Amino acid sequence: IFVGVQGGTNVGKSTIFNALAGKILSPSLVVASATKHPLVFAHARWRTRFLEKPVFPGLECRELEDPKELITGAERTDVLYFRFHDDGRLSNAALIDSPDFDSALETNAEGAAKTAAISDVTLFVTTAQKYKDRVLVDQLRRLLELKEEVVLVFNMVEEPIVFETLLDDLRAAR
Repeated sequence: IFVGVQGGTNVGKSTIFNALAGKILSPSLVVASATKHPLVFAHARWRTRFLEKPVFPGLECRELEDPKELITGAERTDVLYFRFHDDGRLSNAALIDSPDFDSALETNAEGAAKTAAISDVTLFVTTAQKYKDRVLVDQLRRLLELKEEVVLVFNMVEEPIVFETLLDDLRAAR
């Protein structure tokens, strides 16, 4: 099962990805649009399958050597980086940290779309401020049409009205 952590710029996607992984794998920076390439955190038993055989059409799978690779080389939208672990509890799930959907960099949006395409489940991360951005709401609606499972994660939200707005939006999307 591929679980994609997706959303807008500076909503905490990499921070949540790192928390789920139980270690810091992806740089979580204050800089907007830091993550330029998707990072997959998968069990080591999948290393050969992902790195030696083309699994995802149009994507080159590489093992991450330096976390700086995730925040540089924005012109490449065809690279999917991997880090492997040997935790048996996560042997059948892979986490994916994604670039943002709403970046000024078009290549980030392309990377986010590719992450959405290979994810079985999406954790859509947003904040109260970002939720007001209709671009992200439209992207959320597209994900709901494409995916069987989308989990909304509101990061740093303290206002109950945001949850009511979300429910209204979701009801209208049906």
